[in-house]
Amino acid sequence: MILNYTNNNGTWNIIDMTNIEGVWTATIPAFPYGTNVTYVIIAEDDFNNIITSQEKGLEYEYSIIPEFSSPLIMLFFMLTTLLAAAVHRRKHSTFFRK
Repeated sequence: MILNYTNNNGTWNIIDMTNIEGVWTATIPAFPYGTNVTYVIIAEDDFNNIITSQEKGLEYEYSIIPEFSSPLIMLFFMLTTLLAAAVHRRKHSTFFRK
């Protein structure tokens, strides 16, 4: 199986797909936010018969969206947890002082 993709610059790029536990997979390189990517899957059987997803009317398109960075998410949750713990401790320590 082959993945054929373009980022609308007119050049099609070919990536060999890998079968991992019955699922065919390939990785398209990273593109800047807002880039439009079009891809087509090309399959060949043991008798050299070739078919593409495009022949079946399936040409896939998507726009690149930003991803959250894992360290930033962890930092956000850590700060939120510390703030909640501080508020909780402050509320309970004033309760026992009365």
